[in-house]
Amino acid sequence: MEDGTRLSADAICLALPAHESSRVLDKNFSDLSHDLEKINYETVAVINLVFPAQGFPREFSKTGFFIPGNGRESPFSSVKFCGPEETGAWIRMKVFIAEKFYREVFLLEDKALLGKVSRNLEEQWGFPKPFWAQVERYWKAIAQYPPGHRNLVREIDSRVQRHPGLFLAGNGYRGFGVSDCIERARETARRIADFLNRK
Repeated sequence: MEDGTRLSADAICLALPAHESSRVLDKNFSDLSHDLEKINYETVAVINLVFPAQGFPREFSKTGFFIPGNGRESPFSSVKFCGPEETGAWIRMKVFIAEKFYREVFLLEDKALLGKVSRNLEEQWGFPKPFWAQVERYWKAIAQYPPGHRNLVREIDSRVQRHPGLFLAGNGYRGFGVSDCIERARETARRIADFLNRK
């Protein structure tokens, strides 16, 4: 611990972003820590939107995902259409803004950011004004998988296996979506249980 306290455990699972796991392991697992630090994360803003179903474009009222093509003047990276809520009276949507590609937009204050995105959706897409909107910013949250990522993860796995009882979990390895993380968490929990049962 940071205050010098030592804890004893049969197993430990670091369910953290890879760069945070790297920091935790830095002193005693330098090679593993170095590899974990190689996994990059992007900062993103997420705008949660709710629209009245009445007057909302029907082609966007179901679930789906959209990435603006080249030439489209959109102040965001992608849009996730979450579909209607249970009553069907409201349509839910998420807008994603990657700091790396839309830094000028990302750095706007929440009110200005919402205004810019809402105007674009209204003028370019024909959406009505949102009934409710919320901006959330996630710093170094979305892991990036460039060419060679699989080989890096294999090397990380190899290093982890040299330390029985150490486990890693999170979105930095084999899928960053919520469903990916849930699946990997269950798999890791099973591996931890198997390890402890063998002791």
